Amino acid sequence: MKYIPSCIRIIQHYHAQRYFNSVKLLAENGLINDINISSGSTRYDSTLNTPHAHFICRTCKKIFDIPLDMSILTVPADFLCDNINVYFKGVCPECSKKQI
Repeated sequence: MKYIPSCIRIIQHYHAQRYFNSVKLLAENGLINDINISSGSTRYDSTLNTPHAHFICRTCKKIFDIPLDMSILTVPADFLCDNINVYFKGVCPECSKKQI
């Protein structure tokens, strides 16, 4: 019985590692985009969604998808770009109402 907690931790670690390896593989193959909005965490977005920007609320820390015409963004001719991340920081409407 004393080995059961250790076994559970090993299994949980294995499943978490398997999950992260799968997500990394999807990102490497362009099936999802990695989004590094805040330090210490990486989020992922489907490449099937309409391109959009993100907004992170400084108060509640929620991240919102916001519409943005990504076709207006250009990269100089000598650069090869495979991922574009646009994000805004500020206060969301819900938190703004609470501050009034």
